[in-house]
Amino acid sequence: MLRQETVSQAEVVLVVTSSIYSEDGIEFEKKMDELCESRFLTITLDLSAVPSITSGAIGKLVQVRKRLREQQRTIRIRGCSDALYKIFQMIRLDTLLEITK
Repeated sequence: MLRQETVSQAEVVLVVTSSIYSEDGIEFEKKMDELCESRFLTITLDLSAVPSITSGAIGKLVQVRKRLREQQRTIRIRGCSDALYKIFQMIRLDTLLEITK
């Protein structure tokens, strides 16, 4: 479900390879907390293989964004589907995070 790829000393990519539901959501939340405690300045989520996302996972993204922003760090999303991007636009997450299809 999750694969971490270190891009540089400053950036890490977390590749999410399935929908984020119940048990997967717990793993996702733990990994996000772990990355918040890391040294990386930029955390990039690759959601290209994610067809849908739960409200809990979206809440975690908002929480992580706030936490990282306080530390002058960044979280961004890349590779999301059109459907997922529309959801992010509807809830205005695209105004808080850098999101690219």
